[in-house]
This record gives sequence, C-alpha cells and structure tokens, in this order.
Amino acid sequence: MERIPISSEQVFFDLPGWLDDPTLVDAIHGMIMAQQHIIGQPAPGNDAGKAHEMVCEQALEQILGSQKDVHGIATNREISNVISFNIPNDAHSISSEDILIRRARVDELLSRRLLETFEAPYPLEVRCSGHFWYPRGGYMGWHTNSASPGWRVYITHASEPGKSFFRYREPDTGRIVTALDSEWNVRAFRIDPGIPFWHTVYSETDRFSLGYVVRRRRWFKPITRGVRRLFGF
Repeated sequence: MERIPISSEQVFFDLPGWLDDPTLVDAIHGMIMAQQHIIGQPAPGNDAGKAHEMVCEQALEQILGSQKDVHGIATNREISNVISFNIPNDAHSISSEDILIRRARVDELLSRRLLETFEAPYPLEVRCSGHFWYPRGGYMGWHTNSASPGWRVYITHASEPGKSFFRYREPDTGRIVTALDSEWNVRAFRIDPGIPFWHTVYSETDRFSLGYVVRRRRWFKPITRGVRRLFGF
C-alpha cells in the first residue's frame, strides 16, 4: 500500500488498488443499494449546457480573473446539482437513519485504512466530509475546499467507467488535468488555503462519492469537554 507523507510536496495522488478489502467494498455497496432504495432512479440533470459551463476550463478562468474563492457546496450550493446525504448545513440533503448507520460502518473501516496510508510525526484524525450521488448529468462546479485544510480523500464508484471525470488544476503549473473515472477510484489531494487546489466533477452515469479530511488531530475539543465536565458547566 502506498504511504503518503502528510507534508508531501506532491499535492495529488491517484491510488489504484487501494480499495482491496472485500469487507469494505461490500459495506460501500450496501450503502449504495440503500440510497437507491430510498430515492429510486433520479431523473437525469436537465440542463446539460449549464453543467458543461460549470466544469469547463473557461469557467475556471473567469473565477480566477475575479480573484474569488469558491469553497464548496457548504457555502455555494448553487455550484452543484448532486444529491447529498445527512449533511446538516445542506438544506437539500436527504436525511436517512439507515444510511447514517451504514455510513458509520464504512467510516470506521475507511478511517482505519486512511490512518495507515498517511505518515506523520504527530497523531492524525479522519473527519467525514461529503456524501454525494451524482446522477446522469450530475456536476460539481470549480471549488477549492479551502475552508477545511488538510488532505481531502474521495472514494468513488461509477456505474459505467469512463463516463465521469475528476478535473483539477495543478497549482504549480496551472495545467488542467481531466482524470476519467474507473469503476472504483481513490484520490487524495492537499488542501492549503495559500495554494488553492481547484477541482470539479462531471458525470454521465450514476457516480457515488464519499469524502474525508485527514489532518493533525485537534486536542482542544475533547479538552474543552473535559474541563466543562470537571467544573460542571
């Protein structure tokens, strides 16, 4: 298994073969089936023109020219038509206790693997981020996730390989790279507010995506809870 130094200067990793645990794959498949049971088959995105406008290179050039940052759908829901699950700050998100339970099991298995993948001289933590279903015609416009520094990792499953892609801009060269999806993909990229990693997604098939943030463990939250318990407030 490839190990990634937490301080690596390489900002993007494609990790083929990383998802080699049958128990984990079965757990993800079970969650996908639960999502399909709840929703059925979503209607394809009905505005292909807008989708392509949102993910094209010219759209990014306009954003860069305006010197604006686009963090993600947490603050800019209009950049995407994805179906999201159990995301508190997304008013359009679908809430499901069954999916939440299944996701917890997947998170447990994936977090263990992610902590084995990243090397650091200090303790790390894994935090869940997005949980998305891209139906046919689904897209996520250009964004940086800059409000959540650390390593962002996405595990994706595409029903039809080659009909969806992850597109990004290399921070050092400005080159635009379009990476077509296989059936399974695991991609990791570094989020540094000072060096924006612009990226976007488009799909012409059902594409299921699980996101995680890997970063230095933050001690202040449990310490704060402990102090409150100690002093009774």
